[in-house]
Amino acid sequence: MTLYLTFQKKTFQLIHCWTELRNCLKFSSTLEKKTRKSPLESPVASASAQSQFIGTPAQESEERIERAMGKKAAKRLKKSEHDAKDVEFITALTQVKDTVSKLSKARYEKIQDD
Repeated sequence: MTLYLTFQKKTFQLIHCWTELRNCLKFSSTLEKKTRKSPLESPVASASAQSQFIGTPAQESEERIERAMGKKAAKRLKKSEHDAKDVEFITALTQVKDTVSKLSKARYEKIQDD
């Protein structure tokens, strides 16, 4: 929090949110990818700031846990599941139609024979 105070010149107001999200992989990986904002910030300071929030880079590379699924990927997955259900429904419907047509054809032939 002192790091935030030194850079932003004000206190951090969302501590309750940070405590919930500090261990979330989706947000911890974005900290690693961000570039330094000011040229005055040294690489040592940024590495210590990252390690304060997400652990040391050595720990991160050893663990290599996958990130949580994003919104777009979740939507694609949901759509593919929905499409698979549609295919199942269509095949079941065609089977029912075939059965009905066979029964109606058999009924028609029986009526013609009488």
